[in-house]
Order: sequence, then structure tokens, then C-alpha cells
Amino acid sequence: MMISLEDVAQLTAGRLLASGGQLLEQLTGVEIDSRRILPGQLFVAYRGEHLDGHDYAGAAVAAGAAALLVEHPVEGLPHPVPQVVVPQPRAALIRLANRALLRSQIDTVIGITGSAGKTTTRHIISTILSAAYPGQVLEPPASYNTDTGLSMTILNHLQPEHRFAVFEMAAQRIGEIASLCELAPPTIGLVTNVGPAHLEFFGSLANVAQAKGELIEALSASGLAVLNAEDAAVRAMVHRSPAPAAFYGFGEAADYRGRIVREDDLGMEIAWTTPTASGDAYVHLLGEHNLLNVLGALAVAERCDVPAAVARRALGSLRPVASRLQVLAGPRGTTIIDDCYNANRLSAIAGLQVLATRAKPGHRIAVLGDMFELGQYGPEEHHAVGMAAAASVDYLFTIGTLAAHIAQGAIQAGMSSARVCHISAPADQAFRRQSQPQDQVALSRQTLAEALLGRLSSGDVVLFKAGRGMRLDYVIDLLRQNL
Repeated sequence: MMISLEDVAQLTAGRLLASGGQLLEQLTGVEIDSRRILPGQLFVAYRGEHLDGHDYAGAAVAAGAAALLVEHPVEGLPHPVPQVVVPQPRAALIRLANRALLRSQIDTVIGITGSAGKTTTRHIISTILSAAYPGQVLEPPASYNTDTGLSMTILNHLQPEHRFAVFEMAAQRIGEIASLCELAPPTIGLVTNVGPAHLEFFGSLANVAQAKGELIEALSASGLAVLNAEDAAVRAMVHRSPAPAAFYGFGEAADYRGRIVREDDLGMEIAWTTPTASGDAYVHLLGEHNLLNVLGALAVAERCDVPAAVARRALGSLRPVASRLQVLAGPRGTTIIDDCYNANRLSAIAGLQVLATRAKPGHRIAVLGDMFELGQYGPEEHHAVGMAAAASVDYLFTIGTLAAHIAQGAIQAGMSSARVCHISAPADQAFRRQSQPQDQVALSRQTLAEALLGRLSSGDVVLFKAGRGMRLDYVIDLLRQNL
């Protein structure tokens, strides 16, 4: 989406300082990271807890930034550029995105939240809607689910032909999803589940449920709440909105219900029933939790008037999002299930349940690492994952600090210690996906890869699951070099 400097100044109530810079009629987009700036973009100078974006304004201008959105005028730039001065650049960016969205042609905003499954559900919904309405669906290019991410999605990717927007909405504290709903008022709200994610900040599961339900509270009476009937905390959200509700799940009480007909190594054949139709499809997704994600997406699709035949064809074209139960070829005739994008107890146990149905006649091997942002609940959450692993796997490899509790939980649940290997290792605090880890991190992951190679044999299936900073993606890359 092209925005003008006049738009930026007017919509943010900012003070435009030309300072001898060229006043471009149109900017090409916005960016907050000086390392990713593209020519013609507006650089937004955030003041964070550890870094101040104003210190990097010069680097952004040198890289091609055409203008700055700043808290105070920045001097010493490589060359003059216009600056829009506002009290709070972050709040100004959000306001700019909100105004751009409200004056666009989008008439249906679909908000998705939950402790797990947001990205996959967003991907399924977008795939179905895009099949029915080609070129008319706005979605983030990645898991951009914060106020900054949604703002940059709107300002960088919104086009005049877009009619639908599909947004993930994440939170670490009560009130954050409500703020996201002010930025992008939802027409349809879908909640996948309530689980022990970000407990370090939320403090309790009750607070997680309170926060996720803010999406449902933001719906008007003409909207639709799409709720997972298999999760009691999500079902209870029906009372928090004047909007009608559509429930999805496995039982007769669900409006959108389905079952797995058969599974293989790459996906599953599913069948479903909705209030108006029934259908079946083969989808390249694994696990009952992904069947739930499909059912929720079908509820959204029906509300958006997608023909049943179109939805069925779209489901057949689905492929998993990278590092979300993504099946890859491993070394020595093994199979890797890459689920290492992120982790909490809910998603880790879901991954283990998928692994439990695999690897015949080979072994089922789980590689599990630290899960983050759990605070005082960290040891017990990891211990619970270990207990689940004992019932699901033949061999268990754990890596990290908190992951020692996974190993202990598995052994306490009856798994032989001879089948458990724990490697103490630091997290990658400077994590950037597809980058080389820090030296100490890389060395420990190489140790893990070597230990795995000593265990692997043809037919084995290996699940990788951990927080992103544990860099299990790097371990997978090392193993796949041995294909």
C-alpha cells in the first residue's frame, strides 16, 4: 500500500519537518528495523527497553529510508530527509494502520487467537478464502501477531482489491488483544484453545482465558464467534459477546464436526459435517488438533459464503506452515517432523500424540528443548511434557536447562534412563531464524546432532519441538546435510 507523507502527518497528528529533504508524494511502506529498510520506506524509530530506534535512524537513511517517524528531530543524518515528529512513534504507527484499514475496501476482518494453532488456522482460512476470492485476501507474510506486526502488514501489504483480512492476535498480558481489536476491529473472532503459554506474564490459566476472550468481547451483534467446543475455557466465552456463536469439534454438540478417516506419513483423510453441507478431503496436515483447526476454518469459510466445493478443493491444496509439524526427509531413511517454531505444553503434547501414531517398524524419537516465558511454572510444565513423552516415544533427547525436567518427568513416568539423553545447553539469545547460532550454542547443537546420528536407523521418525531460541532448526539442518 502506498502512503504519502501528508497522510502520515495528518493521520498521526504529527509535525512535518522537511529539513531540506525531498517530499515524496508516495512512500513505499514502513519499517522499524534499519537492517531491513527498503528504498522509499518510512522508518519508524521505536524507543524500546534496550534499544532506541533513533540511534539507528542514520543507518536507515543510508539504506534508503525516504522519511522518519520520530519522537524528536534526529540530527547528523547522511543526508536530509523529511521527519514527522510525534509524541509516541509506536502509537502513531498503530493509528496510521488503523486509519488505513478503516478507509480500505476490507469489510470482513477475521481475528484468530489461542495458545496454540493460530498460524496454522490463519493459513487454512487464508487458503480457503483465496480460492474463493483470488487476490482479495490480506494476510501477514509471517507470524506477525502484535500491534507492530499487524500495523506493518496493513501498511506494507494492503491493496485496493482486498476485501478480507485474516489476522493472528497474540498477547502476553491482559488487555493486549483488546488493543489489537481496536487496531483491527474483528467481524469474525476464532479462539483455538486456552493453554499454558506466556504464564510468566499472565500468571495463571484463568488470566490466559480472560485475555483470549477479549477477541470475542470485541465482536458486535452482527459478527460471529467461532469457538473450539473441545476446550471448556473456550466454550465459556460464548457468554462474553452479543455475537452469535458457531462451535467446532468432534461431538454432536458441535455445529462443525469432523473425524479422521485414515492417516499416513504425510497427512490425513478427514470427513466433516456443517449445518449446511458435508464433505471429505485429504489434507497434508497431521493430528487431531489440526482437524480442529480445519473445522474452525470451515466455520469461517461458510460465514464468508465460500461454496463447499471450493473449500474442499482448497483443503486439498494445503501444505503445512514451515516448522509446524512439517514432514521432512531425514538421514539414513528416517523421517523428521519439524515442529520447532515454538512450544508450550499444549502444543508439545499435541506433537507427541502425532509422533505416537508414527514409526512402524522404526523407532519414535523425540527431541525436546526448553519452552520459554513460563516463569515459576517452568519446571512443572516441562515435567508434564516428559510424563507425556514416556507414553509416546521409544527414545528421548532433551536439550537446554529447563528441559532437564522433561527428562526427569519421562524417567519418573517409567521410561528407562538408558533411553533418555539430556544435553545441558544455552538458548540462543540473539536468535534470528536461518542465521548461524552463537558459537557456544552451535557447538552444543552439533553435539546433539552427533548423538542423534549415532542412534538413527532406517524407518525411525524424529519429532523436534522447543522454543525458537533453542535453535533446533539448526540441528535439523545439520542432520539433513547427511541425506
